[in-house]
Amino acid sequence: MVFVRRSPGRSGSTKVQVAERRDGRDVVLEHVGTARDEAELAVLMAVARR
Repeated sequence: MVFVRRSPGRSGSTKVQVAERRDGRDVVLEHVGTARDEAELAVLMAVARR
């Protein structure tokens, strides 16, 4: 099953990735982008859901 994943980055930013659960692990299929504020995060989440 494919899902959108948000994970914290080192500099306080948030990574948005499309991932899949495979053999008990999350496998990143595509890195959508890195958001530095809530507005960018909303845009990236909308893009990732398409």
